[in-house]
Amino acid sequence: IDQLMMDLRTGAVDPATFDFGTYNSLDCKIEGVTVYSKSGDCSSLASDSIFAFTNKSKTYFLKNMNSTVHISGSNDYSFRNPVQFINLVDPEVRDMYYEVDAVLDSLFYYPTHPPFMAS
Repeated sequence: IDQLMMDLRTGAVDPATFDFGTYNSLDCKIEGVTVYSKSGDCSSLASDSIFAFTNKSKTYFLKNMNSTVHISGSNDYSFRNPVQFINLVDPEVRDMYYEVDAVLDSLFYYPTHPPFMAS
């Protein structure tokens, strides 16, 4: 679970919210982790695969993908592309709630934030 937390940073929705049969639960024999996939098996997970697990009483759903921005002309500089929930074409109030919720989760659950904020 610690390795998943370090490697996967893009959240996903609970696969149960999709139509029945969209995602299948796979038995990948990872203790405490449920893997969901649209097709395939544990040896061929795609970027739409979802890992579900509980850490510190919070349930996480993470996509099997990373999004990194690379600076043109430089191999030395890159950063993680932050996820946004706001639909720029058709913004809704719920999008703002999701965005604020994601920021609060990152402040509360990221390992170095609570001690930093407390000092």
